[in-house]
Amino acid sequence: MSPLLEDADERIRSALLHLPVGDDRAADVLPAVRAGARSRRNRKRRVAVTGAVMALGLAGFAVARATDDKPVVTASAPDARTAASSEYPPLTPLADGPLPLVPKTTIIVHDGYVQSIESRPGQIILTDEFPGGGAGSSSLDPEATSALLVTEDGWSSDDPDRKRHVLGVTRADVARVEWTVPSGTLGAETFGLPAFPQLKFFFIVDPERTVSEDWAEPERRLDVPEVIAYGADGAVLADSKELREYEMAHSDETEARQIEVDRRRGIEVKDAGIADARVRDGALIVGTYRCEGDPEVVWTEDDDAIRVSATVKRPIAEGACLSGETKVLEIGFNEPVGDRPVIDALTGEVLVEAGAGL
Repeated sequence: MSPLLEDADERIRSALLHLPVGDDRAADVLPAVRAGARSRRNRKRRVAVTGAVMALGLAGFAVARATDDKPVVTASAPDARTAASSEYPPLTPLADGPLPLVPKTTIIVHDGYVQSIESRPGQIILTDEFPGGGAGSSSLDPEATSALLVTEDGWSSDDPDRKRHVLGVTRADVARVEWTVPSGTLGAETFGLPAFPQLKFFFIVDPERTVSEDWAEPERRLDVPEVIAYGADGAVLADSKELREYEMAHSDETEARQIEVDRRRGIEVKDAGIADARVRDGALIVGTYRCEGDPEVVWTEDDDAIRVSATVKRPIAEGACLSGETKVLEIGFNEPVGDRPVIDALTGEVLVEAGAGL
């Protein structure tokens, strides 16, 4: 494991498991993950969930909602960002209660890419479908995610000239957002979808930046978008940078919020058993019992062994998930495991013998 991650707790390591990055980018990724980012990527899609607003910016331009493959570009007001504190308390959630269950619904289509949202119990899923096939997605708990959420796309390896852009989800009383970019500020009005009356959305394209251009500049590769959200009266409702910094400094409060939301739903985190494990292409493949939930795997390592464990959310009255259907998860280690075995932290069983190719 990279020395950079030695002091990271298990929740941070768990998030990093799903980010296919090497040590050369770990220093950039870790701050975003510590800020509460949970990222799931297919191919090279990048999703920065900072528990903050979603927005984009560029001096002199604003991109409003696109109704087809060509976004509307209008003149933008000068940068209205102020140092005033935002009106939302730091841990205001994206939604105050359960969202309606809604199948995959298109938010916007741009240059052949289809951005969509789906609502399931305790979860929203944002998907970016690529013109040539394939997709990237991220999932979040709307009652435990901060009121301003930013997902930034454009990292598809199939299209290095794709413009950098952000897709945003926020609360219904946000009327406008502004995104700070290297050349200035981009602003956009929010828009709604009939199926999601509690939410507003926004989508902004930075016409001056492409994936390939930003990749050539290390300081821009994993920059976290900074966005301001405004109410209809012009009041600042939320500042993504402020929210990110607050969550970094108060991770215990963020975790307590999730626990409270889960308890209202009658569920809590339980141990999940590991049914099987194997090595494939230098990665550890584990099958974990799911008990109709969505299990997660975390791992720790020391000089003697790698210890892997799994958890899943279940009804409070039920115990650990130790049988039934399984879900296959992949763990990619940053460095070779070498002569250390991989051990099930729950049972002490050796899952993979030392020297098995990890």
